Amino acid sequence: MIERKRCGAACLLALIMMTGNSAWAGQTQSTAPARPPSDNSHVPVISPQVVAAAHKINADPVVKAIVKQWNTPENIQERFDQHKELVRIAGPSRHENRRATEIMRRMVEEWGFSPNQVTTQKDGYLPGSDV
Repeated sequence: MIERKRCGAACLLALIMMTGNSAWAGQTQSTAPARPPSDNSHVPVISPQVVAAAHKINADPVVKAIVKQWNTPENIQERFDQHKELVRIAGPSRHENRRATEIMRRMVEEWGFSPNQVTTQKDGYLPGSDV
């Protein structure tokens, strides 16, 4: 039951943050956001209905209680520990690094690629990508 409440609180908090509502800081937003300039037509505009729904969610005492509980030092530490556990991804083994180096060498020496066509670096970084 507590996990369901936490999940619900996280979803509601994400919705509220997406609407740009700053009611958590004691400020209120009375108007819908302005339409972005025409050169940024790809930026979505939040509808007034969504803003109104976020204000209604902000005013709900149950949601306020869940967020208050969610911001306790114990829950903050628990979320940090879960995050730390998720981001501990093992690096490649030496075998994988040697294999990648050998493939890069063969691409140039045996398969006819020029060195500037091989975009992977020895550390695995691909320039121009987010890998």
